[in-house]
Amino acid sequence: MAAFDLLIVDNESLVVDSLAAALTGRISGLRVATASSGVQALDLLERDEVKLIMASVDMPAMSGKDFVTELIERNCAVPVVAMSERPVRDDDALVELGVISCQEKPVDVNTLAGLVNDVVCAGPPSQIRGISLSGFAQLLEQERKTCSLHLSTTESVGKLIFRGGKLVSAASGDLMGDEAARHILAWSNARIQVSLFPQPSRPNIGAPLSKLLLDGLRQWDEQQSGRTRIERGRQSSRPAPAETSGSSEWELQFEFPPPANPQTSKRVSTIPPPLCTLSAEEIEVMVGAAMKIRGSVGAALIELATGVPVHTSNRSLVNVAKASGRFAEMLRIQSLAIGDIGLTDDAVQDVLVMSARYFHILRRLAADPRHFLYLVVESSQCNLAMARHKLHCIERETAERVAKKLPQTALQNLAVSSDASDSDA
Repeated sequence: MAAFDLLIVDNESLVVDSLAAALTGRISGLRVATASSGVQALDLLERDEVKLIMASVDMPAMSGKDFVTELIERNCAVPVVAMSERPVRDDDALVELGVISCQEKPVDVNTLAGLVNDVVCAGPPSQIRGISLSGFAQLLEQERKTCSLHLSTTESVGKLIFRGGKLVSAASGDLMGDEAARHILAWSNARIQVSLFPQPSRPNIGAPLSKLLLDGLRQWDEQQSGRTRIERGRQSSRPAPAETSGSSEWELQFEFPPPANPQTSKRVSTIPPPLCTLSAEEIEVMVGAAMKIRGSVGAALIELATGVPVHTSNRSLVNVAKASGRFAEMLRIQSLAIGDIGLTDDAVQDVLVMSARYFHILRRLAADPRHFLYLVVESSQCNLAMARHKLHCIERETAERVAKKLPQTALQNLAVSSDASDSDA
């Protein structure tokens, strides 16, 4: 078995020879293999190792698209650069299949040499520590990054591929697409390895990342609930008499309450009614201040226990009332998750959900933790860090006003009832 840095595939021998000579002259020690057709290249890949493939789109017999498709079928983990005699549009099939670059002939050798050098000298995949998988995925979406994530736990392995910040492909064992993404995003202690030059792959993701993250969070919560019920069953079970031992079963049932409907929901919580910490006028001023944040198109004050909006202001296409129930549900789960991992003194303060057009920022009120502020901002019109900071300032000023207005005992009672809300959720 031989090892090469670069495989050049083109039916024109003059192009192959000139590219090989130009690149080896610019990159010291570059090991180059060549092939005059896609079939010959596939045979070479069966026996030799290659770090990067540079293939012509306009080959006879097996076109560049067919060649890349065959690489996907064989699960060949080698990034591909396409060369074409025509401009390659953003919606071109090769872009959809995940080539890392499309170069128009005659190629710019200096640009090509820089790309080859980046891939060949990239080294092993980087390992990410100190950030959750969900947080890192949202960061990739926000920064519009292209990369592949190789993820592993003690029980499973999986792969997520991002192109331009969009999650386009997911796989884990026999699971593919949205199902695989939900499964992977539910992992709480995954080892994350990042490769900046992903292999070709067919897009198989249909849902936006924000929905997959919520589904993954729900799946994680169901798994934790299942484990808790198993442990309770083991602790409470007793050996049955011999004649009835075959008739007893422990059955798991997973339940997840639907979000509250603001029009029809009735309060079923045993928590006492909220204290009047904020007047209607103060609530209106607070939501109005949130709407003045640059890029803001929607804001609301939401009751955490039911997901019912107390006051809303909206000039976007987002259904704020409907989203309120879902986001309240998500905040309740996150509060439970923080408790489950032993960080009871590290309460969730700020949650960010990103979609293609909007950022959704959720911030719990220190003045009344049974409510949270929900802000919708257009991603193209706002400074995200500044929007989060200003929402924090609005929430802090509200808390200071309430602290001056209420006696200390009332604030303590409010905090206790908030903890009960999280437990009942």
